[in-house]
Amino acid sequence: MTSANILIVDDEPANVRLLERLLQGAGYTRLEKTTDSRQVLTLFQTFHPDLILLDLLMPHLRPARPRRLTTSRRPATVGLLLWQRTGPARWEAPA
Repeated sequence: MTSANILIVDDEPANVRLLERLLQGAGYTRLEKTTDSRQVLTLFQTFHPDLILLDLLMPHLRPARPRRLTTSRRPATVGLLLWQRTGPARWEAPA
């Protein structure tokens, strides 16, 4: 399924770049990305993603918007992977 359209949405550019590199490394080439949640609906309607990788804790993102995306494109199905970070990331080297 490396021909899938995948939409990456995160307000942290580093996260967007990381996901883009991981997906490209796995053979996915049809990627669209944004760091502005206000562009999600337009991108959804023009890019027609098969999968949306969406950060839930973004400025301007209303709680009902992700649900509205998945119900606005029937009968086709859209995968929606949601994530959020609740605190600062702490990276430590293994002992």
